[in-house]
Amino acid sequence: MKRMYIIAILVLAIDQATKYAIRATMHLNQSLTLIPKFLHLTYVRNTGAAFGILAGKRLFFIIASIVVVGALLLYSREVRNKTMLQWAFGLMLGGAVGNLVDRVIFHWVTDFIDVKFFPPI
Repeated sequence: MKRMYIIAILVLAIDQATKYAIRATMHLNQSLTLIPKFLHLTYVRNTGAAFGILAGKRLFFIIASIVVVGALLLYSREVRNKTMLQWAFGLMLGGAVGNLVDRVIFHWVTDFIDVKFFPPI
């Protein structure tokens, strides 16, 4: 279980550091091409879920994030001896807390990974 928390803390730290770097060095909606016609870094402020679904429902997403974090913590006892599940839970927990931090502080999630076969937000 200790592994899960270490992974979650590392994911949270990397999440917040990369988002800070994007906010500090890019203009809103600025895009940098990494792999032409496939992968870009594009700074957007997402007030919804994936692809901007349910945009503007901040309170809903804050509550949903708290429920997800609570469920992961509650169920984490079941993954004590399951390495792959500890990794999965750690990754999900770190990401959920990272997005929760963004929603509480900024009222949006800083997004920047832009894969061109998905629609823009």
